Amino acid sequence: MTVFNGELYLKTALDSLINQTYNNWELILVDNGSHDQSIEVISNYHDKRIRLYRLKKNIGRTAALRFAFNKVKNEFIAILDADDVAQKNRFFDQMNFMKKNTDMALVASWTQYIDEKSRVIGSHQPPFIKQNLIDSFGWTNSIDHSSVLYRKSIAVQCGGYPKDFVWAQDSALFLKIARLYKIAIIKKPLTQIRVQGQSLTRSKEYAKIVAEERVRLYEIAQGAFDFSFAGKILNKGAIAFSKLRLHLIDQSNSAIMRILKVIQLIFLNFITIAIFLFCKLIFR
Repeated sequence: MTVFNGELYLKTALDSLINQTYNNWELILVDNGSHDQSIEVISNYHDKRIRLYRLKKNIGRTAALRFAFNKVKNEFIAILDADDVAQKNRFFDQMNFMKKNTDMALVASWTQYIDEKSRVIGSHQPPFIKQNLIDSFGWTNSIDHSSVLYRKSIAVQCGGYPKDFVWAQDSALFLKIARLYKIAIIKKPLTQIRVQGQSLTRSKEYAKIVAEERVRLYEIAQGAFDFSFAGKILNKGAIAFSKLRLHLIDQSNSAIMRILKVIQLIFLNFITIAIFLFCKLIFR
């Protein structure tokens, strides 16, 4: 877990770890230069399983993740962001799955989305069928970071979190792992992902970074995986829309960007339904 000014929800996140039914865990908690009350919140916990590392200044999300990654001594790494919540059986279910499936490199799960008051406002259900899951790498970020548990030894072989990604370092790592090893999805929500209002407000510079990294991810996936017919179309559409968004960022306002996002979602849903009906007609 990395923390930067996370005082509002940090206690809720830490309590969700303390309350896990699986007790054999250790928390690598990296405070990334916080200047709020995060340290005070952490100091109220006297659990020997919590190892706190304080950084004098914020070194960025990717560097903080790499710092935490290098401090892990165990074989399995589970992620939880400082404002998210782990369901009490999360570690038990994921560890049980990985021990039964020794050929798996990574397991994630479905998630719920919650607001600032911890009310459920939505859900995310990544595809669990192998081909559909692989296809999803080509057109969306299908795996929530706080839902994953993976083998460190394999992540090390894949280079860990890539230094050259600012926003999508998690997706870039998952893509590398999925390219070489087996991954899976547990079909129930084991984590709650908090969606905050401030998360939706980004600077133009940051929006450009996000758009650039989307294009990079989708193009890498295009060359890394054997997509299905539907996956190829969705991948091409996602690349085209991401490039268009990148082109418009410097000369558009937020209203135009929201309209573009809606058009993108409509297009992707339309193509998905059209391909499904076509395949059903051909192969019935």
